[in-house]
Amino acid sequence: MNISRYMLVALMVLCIGQVSAESTVCALTLRASPAIGHGVAALPRLVAAPGDRAAARINQALSRADERVHKADCTGEIDGEQMDWTRTISVTMRGPHFLSLVVADVWFCGGAHPDYDQFPLVYDLSTGAPVNWSRLLPAALVQETGTDTASDGTVVGTVSSPKLHDLYLKGVNSAPDIDHDCDDVLANPDLRFTVWPSARTAGITIKPFGLPHVVAGCGSEWTVPLSVLRKLNARHELLDAIEVAHSQGWYESQQ
Repeated sequence: MNISRYMLVALMVLCIGQVSAESTVCALTLRASPAIGHGVAALPRLVAAPGDRAAARINQALSRADERVHKADCTGEIDGEQMDWTRTISVTMRGPHFLSLVVADVWFCGGAHPDYDQFPLVYDLSTGAPVNWSRLLPAALVQETGTDTASDGTVVGTVSSPKLHDLYLKGVNSAPDIDHDCDDVLANPDLRFTVWPSARTAGITIKPFGLPHVVAGCGSEWTVPLSVLRKLNARHELLDAIEVAHSQGWYESQQ
């Protein structure tokens, strides 16, 4: 379900029995926010107990993210012409331990074709901070980290490594509908990737970020499955959490 279609009610908290000796695991409670504008979805907010500093920190970050859309280029009118901006938001994992949201923007500032951007917002629920992929993913997949800027000014973290690039190429090249016109673009060894957990596809989804407009359509996403990540010694806390979220359906599929 796309978050822009949520009714303004809280999702119910769902819990399962002990998955470890320490704790019971619950899905997050999320509350949908009123749309920022026509066709522009707002990010949801966590419903948390008073004094939950991590949740408060995440909600503050989500509020700042919504505010950035108001200041983005190509919103409102330019030279008397109404600009077009649409945003949809998907929840790719709502607990345990992590919240993952993916923002998809389409905007038109004039010209022949609209622009498209997609970026993740992934938080550690124990601290409220954005996840540190250098800590959660094996070193072979995170040789370099960096930042780039999304369409609305959001600073987006990126990771890259020859191994990550190789996994991506093998994945996209195995697709039955592969577009070989993109071969040269995707073979670029300087590709940088955004990363987010996907409970629906049971793995870590990666997608090239910052491709030039003329080849942006080449940047399809692909999910590295849990079985591969376990062999590479990714942190079990992340992989176990994704496995639980997948089995319990703690995500809202994009539509």
